[in-house]
Amino acid sequence: MQDQLEPKYGLLTAMTIVIGTVVGVGIFLRAPRMSLLAGGDTLAIMMAWVLAAFMIVPIAVVISEVASMISRSGGVQVYAEEVFNERFGFGVGWAQTFFYLPSILVLMLYLVSSYTFEVAGFKNASFSQITFLGVLYAFALFFINSFSGKIGGQIQVLATFIKIIPLVLIGVFGATYLGESLSTIGGTKDVHDQFMTNASMPFFSKVAVLLPSVLYAYEGWIYIGVVSKEIKNPSKNIPLSILGGLFIVVLLYLLFMFASFKVATPEAWASGGVSNADIASFLFGSFFGNILNVFILVSAIGVSNAVTLTMVRAPYALATARKFYGSTWLTKLNAKTKMPHNAGFLSLLVVLVYYLTPYFMGAHSPIEVYSLLSDSALLLFFFFYALICIGVVKMRKTHPDLKRPFRVPCVYFFAVLGLIGACYGIYGLFTAYLGSLLGVFLFILCTCSGFVVYSFTKKG
Repeated sequence: MQDQLEPKYGLLTAMTIVIGTVVGVGIFLRAPRMSLLAGGDTLAIMMAWVLAAFMIVPIAVVISEVASMISRSGGVQVYAEEVFNERFGFGVGWAQTFFYLPSILVLMLYLVSSYTFEVAGFKNASFSQITFLGVLYAFALFFINSFSGKIGGQIQVLATFIKIIPLVLIGVFGATYLGESLSTIGGTKDVHDQFMTNASMPFFSKVAVLLPSVLYAYEGWIYIGVVSKEIKNPSKNIPLSILGGLFIVVLLYLLFMFASFKVATPEAWASGGVSNADIASFLFGSFFGNILNVFILVSAIGVSNAVTLTMVRAPYALATARKFYGSTWLTKLNAKTKMPHNAGFLSLLVVLVYYLTPYFMGAHSPIEVYSLLSDSALLLFFFFYALICIGVVKMRKTHPDLKRPFRVPCVYFFAVLGLIGACYGIYGLFTAYLGSLLGVFLFILCTCSGFVVYSFTKKG
């Protein structure tokens, strides 16, 4: 079936999608955990951010080559298809649609809902209240992005600029701060003991412990490929948005983290004695400290919108690639807005199933369920990144004459770096977050199910 989506987003919107999906609420919450894991070693913390950037950026550089060759919707689905074969691409797209994107989004919906209550002054909201608000957020985001691509893009641009404001202000003013650092100590004796134990670890052991969570903070740039058909001049703007967006994110992250540990001591961060709101209040006054919480909420909404914007198009990309039961319905566009509203409706149902299952099962800690799902999904995609890096190098030999608007210089060097980064991401996520075979089982089941479904489809 022909992809009928029309170009509507320029380079600015494309870049804000990249920045907006990478920069979420996580960066504002990283300092306490990282300080505790590193035993207050700020050099190890900064090294982890730099090293993670050197692991992620090569993956993005290599994948940008194949991204510049394709203008179809689908993202990693069509990249995998291009460098390997249609069956593998469909399996990746299936995993992207029904595992990766909904797993990431349900975690964001829970965080957005929880933070909304906190900003509103209701810090003890129940699981039921948080779940109900998350459902409302899901309906609103999917309605906007399923029926008006223009509004969804405008929300993304606005939310991205709003979330950058506190990063830039705290980064710049904190980095140039010359006074005495905040040193309020909180927490318990157990936290203090763990801090001291971690402080005695070798330097590179600290960096290794920190890397998985840092790698997670850089994730999200791949989403732009799902909306590539709607990007104007995609062969130029897709690589520019990926590389330019990641470059801006790396600079913002390094500046913000450096400023955070200059304004407050590592001990204060690790013990929970200070927060980002405290830093903002200390630098700019109490009013801005309260405003920062609102900005963090907007940041979380922005990344949820970016994932939703991507997710409503994922089933559409599957349906245009292969014919299967219901594919004609999924490719139907709204007559007025030219948006795949039926695909958006299916995506909403999938997200609600993921989101509400822990509630109806009576889970005591839903955030752990959502985190396990998102960590498993991220492990899955690092595996795909590794294979695509290999595939891009393979294509240089098997299809040397293909037009490549963006051609990776020193492709073998970048591919090796990307492969190392992807493999470490797989290893780090499994050992640091999953700790059981459940995530691996989900990973294998979801991937294989897409290959099985492919056998019952026909060429689109």
